[in-house]
Amino acid sequence: MDMPILISLAVLIIIAGAEMFCLFIADRKCRKRPPLTAVIPVFPDSSDLEATLERTSELILRGSCPIERVLLIDYGAAEPALSLCKAFCTDFPEAVLIKPDELEKILAETFAKS
Repeated sequence: MDMPILISLAVLIIIAGAEMFCLFIADRKCRKRPPLTAVIPVFPDSSDLEATLERTSELILRGSCPIERVLLIDYGAAEPALSLCKAFCTDFPEAVLIKPDELEKILAETFAKS
């Protein structure tokens, strides 16, 4: 074999080894992900609200996304949308339905530095 082919093969083996290390060994040390706060605005014309809430509930139930809190913000939503939000809050204690003027206070409490 030529020298360039041998060098290329050695480089590929080193890259593959580094990828395996990053995927299987280094990732285990960093598995703990920071918790997230999901903010879902609820507008008067929120036609995709039901799908958004279903997707969020799937993420919470599977545990694939560490959602610590879900903030549903009522920007003048209609009664059917508010009913969906209230049912979601009943099913998931980490969810809360709030008005926009409460958002700043809650975010300040959530992200306050100790």
